[in-house]
Amino acid sequence: MHRMIPVLLLLGAGVSAASRSYIRLEQPTATTFDSTVGWSILSEKRALSLRPLPGREVLEAASAEYEFDVPDGGGDYTVWVRSYDHKWSTPATWCLDEGDKQEFVPLEVVNSAVESGCFRMDWQRLGTVQLTTGKHRFHIFVSGKRPQNDYPYFVLDVILLVKGGGYTPTGDGRPEQDLDQRT
Repeated sequence: MHRMIPVLLLLGAGVSAASRSYIRLEQPTATTFDSTVGWSILSEKRALSLRPLPGREVLEAASAEYEFDVPDGGGDYTVWVRSYDHKWSTPATWCLDEGDKQEFVPLEVVNSAVESGCFRMDWQRLGTVQLTTGKHRFHIFVSGKRPQNDYPYFVLDVILLVKGGGYTPTGDGRPEQDLDQRT
């Protein structure tokens, strides 16, 4: 599921009428991830995961695709992803539409949350992309074992595209609930 949250909905709450918008991607259109985790810190209390499970063959690769629409005007969007601690995750790449794959290496890691004392989810800024008006696809590809070379492990909660930057996600990344974070 994805939602477009225009700033105009926030005007009654005292937010200036900047031309920022947010695209939130939660449910993939297609995926080969074969399991989910259920943690209280996750946006919908569940997230895609690639991990060993008792009695099942261990997958070493998974992918997810999210389709979304960009409203009139398009523009530059900052890409934020909420996923498991990148230092303890299986390597991944991402791309938009049919573009070149980019390494899933955060430029910034902020606002971590921890489940059960050891499962850390971070907001990770992956970069800025230019999107035109219309339909697009965000792809993520996960393959191999964690850097510790023990087994594959990756948890993907939410992807947030922020037009024009100016918003750093907190909690489960709902801009309409984080009015104090706006610039």
